[in-house]
Amino acid sequence: MATHHTKALTIALVYELKSSYLASGYNEADYKDFLEEEDIVALEQALCSLGHKAIRIGDIRDLVSAFNTEDYKLWNLVFNIAVGMGGAAREAQVPALLEAYRIPFFGADAAASVVCQEKVKTKMILEHFGIPTAPFCVISREDISSPTSACQGTHSDIIPRCRHAEALKSYPLFAKPAAEYSSTGTQKISQASELEPTISNLRAQHPGQDILLEKFLPGREFTVGILGTGPRAMVLGMHEIRWKAQPQIDYYTYELKQSWETFNSSAEHVVPNTVTDDESQIACETALAAYRALGCRDVGRVDLRSDEAGVPHVLELNPRPGIRPGWSDLAIIASNAGLSYEQLIGGIVDSALERARV
Repeated sequence: MATHHTKALTIALVYELKSSYLASGYNEADYKDFLEEEDIVALEQALCSLGHKAIRIGDIRDLVSAFNTEDYKLWNLVFNIAVGMGGAAREAQVPALLEAYRIPFFGADAAASVVCQEKVKTKMILEHFGIPTAPFCVISREDISSPTSACQGTHSDIIPRCRHAEALKSYPLFAKPAAEYSSTGTQKISQASELEPTISNLRAQHPGQDILLEKFLPGREFTVGILGTGPRAMVLGMHEIRWKAQPQIDYYTYELKQSWETFNSSAEHVVPNTVTDDESQIACETALAAYRALGCRDVGRVDLRSDEAGVPHVLELNPRPGIRPGWSDLAIIASNAGLSYEQLIGGIVDSALERARV
């Protein structure tokens, strides 16, 4: 994929650097998704190799400081890889600021960022458009033990009252915090006796968030990378997470995504032939439909898992996926599709420039 824009641009990089927060005394567990220095260096080098000038801005506080000095008027585009700090809409913080100042940036706008981060809203929209997603139930962030709560009783009492009650009667189920990415906090509930302690544990770890219960889907698991916007969006490629015989874990956890050693003990990445493999082709089509329905732009990653009938269902959509070369799913998918890291970054920039008409 060759870059279509030869004009040299000034591109501002907005990000959170993990080492800076750790040096300031923050808890590593709270900022585990922030970037390493090597991530920023790789992105800078890719942009420079494409003929652009990359300027490091830093996090949202540094961005606000740049607005105060009016340095932002020199930027042609912002490459925003910040994930935000605090709140269910944290990934929308930087996009909202950039929209207010009318500065072009790559990736999802503030509205799509909120919808994709809040998995309950994601699933409601997917259901509206008829895009397969696992049957689910929401355990409200409101404390059900409160005397004023509308949800008196135990967590299991909520399931019979939800829309998908019949599908959720049997186990296993998934439980996950509603506003996290990369499978953070996802737990598999194998039997009814595990439901209450699992939900209570997730509430303690993720206070202020709804808890999402989903039907466990026993089929194949896919990750699909997408480039572009609207009708010009296209599937970049995909891979399957194929589980080994008697794996220690049989779903794509956050821990598996953070350690090759842990991943290789349970699974492997396989690139299906979408020409002869109907299920993987349907997974790509479903991912693209979800990407468009949720209003994503320029780049995204869609995770899917099939049911017992082999129908792929959307698990989550990340509108600003990790791009670490040789590590992140999107970068691996691009490499398997024959793209260099520079070509991947060039494709993302091209999409943003074309959309913003820079």
